[in-house]
Amino acid sequence: MKLGMSFNVFSGADLLKPAILNASHSANYIVCVFSKVSNTGESAPAYLEPLLQDLLREGYVDEVICHSPIVTQSLAQMQGNNRQKRILGKEACKRAGCTHYMSRDCDEFYDVDLFKNALFKLSTYDFTACRIYEYALCPTRRNPELSGLYVPVIHDINLDYKCNRSVPVLLDKERTVTPIKKYYVHSPDELVMHHMCGVRYNSEEYVRKQHGHPHFIRTKVNPNTYESSLKDQLSVYSQEVNDQFGILEYWEKEFVKYV
Repeated sequence: MKLGMSFNVFSGADLLKPAILNASHSANYIVCVFSKVSNTGESAPAYLEPLLQDLLREGYVDEVICHSPIVTQSLAQMQGNNRQKRILGKEACKRAGCTHYMSRDCDEFYDVDLFKNALFKLSTYDFTACRIYEYALCPTRRNPELSGLYVPVIHDINLDYKCNRSVPVLLDKERTVTPIKKYYVHSPDELVMHHMCGVRYNSEEYVRKQHGHPHFIRTKVNPNTYESSLKDQLSVYSQEVNDQFGILEYWEKEFVKYV
């Protein structure tokens, strides 16, 4: 097996390098697919392209691809833009000879040892999925309850990205594939995704998170009030955990030079 991974990059780039380091233990080929504007036309941060070029030059990623989204207010088209970035990453990994593929966002992390163990399932199954822990305001604060949403983890690289409801759990529709012959849904003790969905470096990054994001457009959340709304929900994110992915140290020692 040769595993390729790609990262969808627009917002969350303040978490990108720790996420890549988290992935590099198992990935054979890593791609970053970025956009210069969001789905709704807002510009990417000025530091994004220098950051990506540094990651490429220093050997943390193997390829960087620029995707130009269709600027839109359509939720379906926004999802289509995001799916196209995942497809571009898959095609790059396939050209590199990868047999399996994983598409990730910048704010997604996994326990390294559990992830390595989960790879053995791919000798039997052509698609795997798992549950999600969600974090907010700090990488040491999470919701102790698992999300009701499941995330696709890895799939046979020859499967096509299409909306697929054949797996009987609630999946991220941007990452579903078809046709699936045999699938496996990991139990929480086997594998979970640690989603830094409400964790960003500063207030500007919290606003950027919502630029062109289908969920926030649909729910009509004001980008300028998102961070304060998370502070109002601190009782939900009540579990204190270690910063096991080194995010705070990265922000203090490395990322600060980009902003």
